[in-house]
Amino acid sequence: MRFYRLLFKTFKFALLLKILLISGCGGPSPWANWLPSGLNDLTRKSLEDLGSGESKSEFAVGLIADPQVTPGYLRMAAQRLNHRGDIDFSIILGDLTDRSLNEEFIWVGNIVVEAHRPMLTIVGNHDGLIHGEEIYRSIFGPLNYTFQYGGVTFAMWNNNPYEWGYPDFDWLRQVIESHTKVIIVAHQPPRYIARYPSANDELIELYQHPHVLGSVHGHRHHFELQTFSGKPAMTVARVIDEKYAIMLVHEDGRLTFDRCEGALCAPQP
Repeated sequence: MRFYRLLFKTFKFALLLKILLISGCGGPSPWANWLPSGLNDLTRKSLEDLGSGESKSEFAVGLIADPQVTPGYLRMAAQRLNHRGDIDFSIILGDLTDRSLNEEFIWVGNIVVEAHRPMLTIVGNHDGLIHGEEIYRSIFGPLNYTFQYGGVTFAMWNNNPYEWGYPDFDWLRQVIESHTKVIIVAHQPPRYIARYPSANDELIELYQHPHVLGSVHGHRHHFELQTFSGKPAMTVARVIDEKYAIMLVHEDGRLTFDRCEGALCAPQP
């Protein structure tokens, strides 16, 4: 009996400690912006590691989408990309988290740090809840940003309307007009941007610009290839079951895609 009483007291103490931690009396809440040492400014660090790729006439990019509370699948997909010798860098296409919890962002941040080659991110609609923006900015960096690789500009664009309002098309247009080869990277694909139907029309119209090569997206949780003005808009399936994609950027500016599950990859029809 003494053993069971001791066990019950231990359980009560553990339960009380957990309540104190959750309530904030003994530690951070699930949404509080507390970070392990060194887990900050990861976008800048990844871009410094990536460099300009100025010697590259063509290159390959790994694409992972919507890891939302499945860090195990994200890690497995990242390891698949690590073991390939033909990937220059990779991008997580938004919805890094499900509830914008601090711990969820930390899971993803650790996987980004562990990657053998640079791994970049954009925000999804699930990443803008409660204090999600603040935590994302602390761990990763700005919501809209650009970088150049192999003579191509990547426009990393936040287009999630419910969390951030009407997408910043002025920013995106300026990027497109200022660079001759642009790939748009945004969580929500054209035709599926929520809340503002006109945002879909504005985005589709931009594919007519000669500087736009195409775009890549997540959000829809399945593979889908749309075409606008002859330019591809590739949606990547959610990473569950190790689904991911490879984008090959050709010397002439064409974009082609392989869709993958585990070790098996095949051209996107």
